[in-house]
Amino acid sequence: MKELQSIYKAKPRGKKYPDSSIFEFPFKCMHPRYGRIEWWLEFFRASKKEGNRYYINKILVWANQTDDKRYSGKNFEIPCHCEQMGGSFRDNSYLSGVWSMGYCNLHKQFMIGSYPKENHTKLIIDVSSSILTKICFE
Repeated sequence: MKELQSIYKAKPRGKKYPDSSIFEFPFKCMHPRYGRIEWWLEFFRASKKEGNRYYINKILVWANQTDDKRYSGKNFEIPCHCEQMGGSFRDNSYLSGVWSMGYCNLHKQFMIGSYPKENHTKLIIDVSSSILTKICFE
């Protein structure tokens, strides 16, 4: 993650449900100059244990290889309280397109980069469960 990027609070999906815990990032998959959009997630672990576990208390989301003004040069912060990130390795899962994993030099937190398939148009992050954060493409 780049230090100079701005951090914005992500807004939940839909105006009807302001307390919703589902976050949606619509996108165009292919760019004529940059190629396929690349989505990154960085998971922030809470500093104290709850019981015997550390929980994830924040996720940063950003896109690379795009000039979309909604995402270019921006990081989006999603508050959460969960034990782990998950999903399946099916075609619409974030995990099915993972190409890189590592640690952020700036925050020293775990991050994952993934590419959507050409038919995908949205990144959806559901933080409604305290056990598992579901992340998928639609």
